[in-house]
Amino acid sequence: MATRNNVWQHFVPVGYLRSFSLSPERQRQAPIWMTRANGRHAEVTCESQCAEDFANTATRFAFERTSFERVDSTLPELTRLLIIGTPLSEEQQRDLVFALVVLHARNLAVRNDRGGERLGAVPDLLRAELVGVIGGLDLPTYDPAAVTQALLTRWFIAALESPDGTAFITSDNPALWFKTEDGACFLGAPLTPRNWVLLLDKTKFVARGRVEPGDVASLNHAQAFNSTEAIYSQVKLSQRELDFWLGIMAGRPHEKASYADDGFHVRFVSAPPLSFLHRVG
Repeated sequence: MATRNNVWQHFVPVGYLRSFSLSPERQRQAPIWMTRANGRHAEVTCESQCAEDFANTATRFAFERTSFERVDSTLPELTRLLIIGTPLSEEQQRDLVFALVVLHARNLAVRNDRGGERLGAVPDLLRAELVGVIGGLDLPTYDPAAVTQALLTRWFIAALESPDGTAFITSDNPALWFKTEDGACFLGAPLTPRNWVLLLDKTKFVARGRVEPGDVASLNHAQAFNSTEAIYSQVKLSQRELDFWLGIMAGRPHEKASYADDGFHVRFVSAPPLSFLHRVG
């Protein structure tokens, strides 16, 4: 039966947004500062953001809740472990990789050109992204064991911490695929105002050195420029900051990644120079 709780469906997890709140203990009512491209800047609840009526399905309400339940519940805990510096187990690393891919694939910034409900397309989209983009495998069928092995042998997670006096923002399209000028790609997203995470191909990248204020500015710029309609911050922005971010958002390209019968078409973001990120060799 369609109730308000069933109809209002998130395309970014509430638990993820809560990590950017000054009062995360308030759960779904945790406050966060929203800046919309139309100029509105207001304190809102995490529950009210990054959701639409029937965003994922108009009928399969129970499956809609359970299909994202693991990511919605595990991502905040994985974020907490990264913040306190606890090494992730192999299983937790796999969970974090999967969470990042889901954060990207379930977003409305990925257009479903196959037709039908988004909920029906998401599983195939996840397989296409994990196998084709991250795994780099040409598999006739989705083999979880092969994909897991590819992830553990070829890719690694780099956890970033912002310098004192700086903070990361996030957006309604937080997980982004970046591509360097020579074609190497990586996936990343902010996890808290102090933490970003990158998924990097170890045959192409090495991460060393500290995160500089310029890196924070570059990653924040990517969030604003690639947002769909809104960015989010932990605190209220000054008028100068608000004007700056609205100017960035005004230039948004509005181009979307897409998933069609012939596969997943990634929309890559031009990778900014990052002081800590170096190419192998």
